[in-house]
Amino acid sequence: MQCNGTWEPSRVGLYCSVCDTEYSFDEGPPYAHGKPRADYQYHGLTRTTKRLVFAALFKRQQGKCFICGVSQASLEEEARVGARGWAERRKKELAKDAPRAEGLATFLSEHPDYAQRYEAREQRDRAISQDELVAVYYRRSAVLHTLHIDHCHITGAIRGLLCSQCNYSIGNVENWGILSGNIRPDLSERDIELCREWVEQHKDAFHLYMQRERWLPRKDILFHLQRP
Repeated sequence: MQCNGTWEPSRVGLYCSVCDTEYSFDEGPPYAHGKPRADYQYHGLTRTTKRLVFAALFKRQQGKCFICGVSQASLEEEARVGARGWAERRKKELAKDAPRAEGLATFLSEHPDYAQRYEAREQRDRAISQDELVAVYYRRSAVLHTLHIDHCHITGAIRGLLCSQCNYSIGNVENWGILSGNIRPDLSERDIELCREWVEQHKDAFHLYMQRERWLPRKDILFHLQRP
């Protein structure tokens, strides 16, 4: 499945302006964007245009996921609650000053680059207050606990804003052939069942969401967003 987003040079390597993902040059782009040595010069949304599109869709959808209806405010509160819990557990773990588990110690000894980053994070977590650690974890989790611009990976058309869970679920439904009946043979019965349950739970909103006439074309997208 080919994504029609733009791969732009970034500090890390390549940045997809539609999926909002970064990949380092040595890793190559994600599977959905084609093979690592493919041509990425397709003109998609710039970062500035993407911010304007997000703002317009946010207003149109009243700050909620199109399919399940969860609000951006609820997602941010979920991230804050999670960050407080993670920070509290982390501080308690550091206070015990217990020796590292054998598996972790072995892994760090075999991966010196990762071990260096691990040590730096541990020193930082010890040095800062719990409130400061909450802020660190919140910034990390807020990337997931937010609404995302969803687009069709075949046409490149923008479909709307979705929460991470709906974005992930709709990707599985499409990529795994749940609706077409051409189901991937390596899927477990449980995976197939979960996808079908999600579709059934949100079938009305999902079917409305997948109507192509409401999708936004990539060309002159800001003009189309201004229309009622």
